[in-house]
Amino acid sequence: MAIKLNDMVTVYRYWGGKSPETGSWVTVYRNLSPSQARSLLSLPNTNSATNITEFGIPRDIVIIVGKAASKVTEEWAGPYATGGGIQIYVPNPSVLLRFP
Repeated sequence: MAIKLNDMVTVYRYWGGKSPETGSWVTVYRNLSPSQARSLLSLPNTNSATNITEFGIPRDIVIIVGKAASKVTEEWAGPYATGGGIQIYVPNPSVLLRFP
């Protein structure tokens, strides 16, 4: 579902391994363990999810919100990638404001 934000929204990006700190995929979940993040968000094998960065998405930005699909049969993921978690797609990740 595409949504135009009326206010700034705080989001989180789980990253590590070969996945960079900034990217288009973020989530509303703040305190997931790496294994929970990898499972709920169907992260690729190359994302260890050992780091989390807090970002703000400014108002008036259009985002896409939905549930992560299961990727258990995908080569780039694995049996852990059951999905079901809320994910947010930011088409232009340069708009993300990194919080200290």
